[in-house]
This record gives sequence, structure tokens and C-alpha cells, in this order.
Amino acid sequence: MSSFEKKNTGLVFATLMIAEPVFAQGGLENSLTMSLLRALLALVFVLALFFLLIYVIRRYYPRILQRLPNASQLDEQIELRSVKTLGPKRFLYVVRVGSTSYLLGATDHTIVKIDEWSDTSDQTHAKSSLTSTS
Repeated sequence: MSSFEKKNTGLVFATLMIAEPVFAQGGLENSLTMSLLRALLALVFVLALFFLLIYVIRRYYPRILQRLPNASQLDEQIELRSVKTLGPKRFLYVVRVGSTSYLLGATDHTIVKIDEWSDTSDQTHAKSSLTSTS
């Protein structure tokens, strides 16, 4: 037997001598069982948190959305009043946002604000044009 085998045999024997009381008392099995139980409890805890989060989101998310301005309210504030085609992929838009109207020029790659006016001045301008033509 070589010195390498003697050292390894001694190491294995020493390991078995130290581990023997653990095996005799069932400590290794209890340790393994406790580790599995801890892992299982951690999994159950994480799954419970996950399902609790889903429940809270389903229950309270619609109420939170009602408090925020949603897309339908914003759509009511933005109105496309007129479109004029100038050529292929070139357009003029008159858009009203709230009480302000905008003249926008649009191509494939850009949108440019050309002019801006408030609706009150637009109504005043329209009334003055009507009175001047009559």
C-alpha cells in the first residue's frame, strides 16, 4: 500500500469516526428533513405572498385607476378638427387641445407646430369676419 492510499484511508476512517455519532442518533436524517422542511416552508411563503399580491392588485387596482386621469378623459380633451393632404405623406392638421388649437405640419419623419391660437380668439375672429362680410 502506498503512502497516498494510507493517507486517504486514514482520512476516510477519521471522517467515518466523526460522522458515526450523527448517523447513530439520526441527526443526519433530521438535518436533511429539517432542510427540506425549511425549503418547503419558504416555497409556501413565497407562493402565499405571490397570490396575496395578485388578490390585492385585482381588488384595489380598478379603484386606483379611477382616481387617475385615464386615456378616455385625455381623448376628450384632444380633438382632430381638420386634415389637409398637401402631397404624398405630407399633411396639415388642425388639432384642438383643451381651449387651444394648433396648426401642425406632418411628414413621414417630423411633426412641426406652425401656429397656435386660443379658441376664444378664434370665435372672436370668426364673429368679426361674419360682421365684416355682411
